[in-house]
Amino acid sequence: MRDCGRSSQESDMKTVMPDGRSPRPGSPAGLDDKPEQSAGTESRADQDGGQAAARVSELELRLGEQASELEELRAALKVLIRSRDEDRSDLERCVMANVDKLIEPFLSRLEKTRLNEQQQSLVGIIRKNLDELTVTFAGKCSARVDSLTPAEVQIANLIKLGKRTKEIAQILRLSPGTISIHRKNIRKKLELTHRKVNLQTVLSRE
Repeated sequence: MRDCGRSSQESDMKTVMPDGRSPRPGSPAGLDDKPEQSAGTESRADQDGGQAAARVSELELRLGEQASELEELRAALKVLIRSRDEDRSDLERCVMANVDKLIEPFLSRLEKTRLNEQQQSLVGIIRKNLDELTVTFAGKCSARVDSLTPAEVQIANLIKLGKRTKEIAQILRLSPGTISIHRKNIRKKLELTHRKVNLQTVLSRE
């Protein structure tokens, strides 16, 4: 009877964990497996850190490749721009050389002939246009001037040279009213309709 009582007491003294498990031998009653859980957490953290480092390395590699590609494109663009500038310079030199060799001699001979007043005016216009072409070249015209029609370009050029409406009409063999309409259209395209500015002055800057 004593042995049964002692066995019952020992059984009652056994502690049961809240989740129904018995504590590990040698561990205090009521304490869970914190060391094992801590080790598992550290392992997962190491794995996550390794994956993050791998992603960072991959991104750095991609960025390096993109930077290299951009540098190559930049170098190629510089070469294209340099080549374009050289081509433009060659074209300008060619135009100026042709004007001097092929046009200027005949223009000088024409000026020495017997020309009436209107013919002399036309020759003067041609010479001024050629001089302007060889100095500034056509590529420096603004986008607003490019929007003009061929007839408006002719009239704008004569206005730029200081010709009045009546003179322009005589040179182009048009009526003064037609020239006035062209002048209004030129002012409109140059956004000068409601501005009190001299058309000749504006055209000289274009």
